[in-house]
Amino acid sequence: MADRVPNQTALLTWADCFLRFPLLSIYDNHPFTIATSSPCLNNGDKQTGERIQVLSFFVRLHLGSTRKLSKHTQQNGSSAIHAWVDGPYGGNSRRIEDAYNSMILIAGGGGITACLPWTLYIAARVRARTPHMNHVRLIWAVRNEDYIAWAAQEVREVRDIAPEGRVIDLFVTDRQHSVELSTGLRSADNDSSKGGLDRVQDLGAPHRGRPDTATLLPRLITAGRTVVIVCGPVGLQADVSNACARVQTKVLRWDATEIALHVENFDW
Repeated sequence: MADRVPNQTALLTWADCFLRFPLLSIYDNHPFTIATSSPCLNNGDKQTGERIQVLSFFVRLHLGSTRKLSKHTQQNGSSAIHAWVDGPYGGNSRRIEDAYNSMILIAGGGGITACLPWTLYIAARVRARTPHMNHVRLIWAVRNEDYIAWAAQEVREVRDIAPEGRVIDLFVTDRQHSVELSTGLRSADNDSSKGGLDRVQDLGAPHRGRPDTATLLPRLITAGRTVVIVCGPVGLQADVSNACARVQTKVLRWDATEIALHVENFDW
């Protein structure tokens, strides 16, 4: 979903906004993460010369407003619908992209809506060889292959703009296996990856099972300053939090300068 808004404020790609659709419900508004934010366009109001910024949001279908929005889209196609945008909200007191050398993002299911915007943004900075940030890694665990298909376009974009080397690891958890990344964890047979992945075969075969963050994070954290961002189920958040706490020994041994954790919650 995309919104066109006046360029009154710089809207951050990873920030959250509350969207209200008066045509669907005058009172309901819900938070969504900005997936992409285009440069300002000059095709705004020709009389006032107002410049327009296009925002794209990830919307996952649930009950209430999102179901009403889905029904409206099915009935009216790509016709425009007015929306009130309240925000942006969220963010950090420090500019993450300037404060750290490496970013590791771990998403569970719909938590990818918070992690993909960061991944796209940081991958572009790494490719451009901007100062500070020089590594990004996205780990996405989903229940089944169909989850991957709905975000395949953005995942491909990350793959295409990222520098050489592995940037994204996909996990499918419908079979309980301990699995292996290229960093040396235990491996499982990937040949059984069928179903929804037939539509996204170019993204590569996923790992089977849940990511073992306790083993994975110590192997991936190699930079001086690393930030870990997690968004997903409470269990995943707890696992990543515990893994980050244990890996602080790298800082005590001077193998790392700082290891920070940022948890995104979608409580609504």
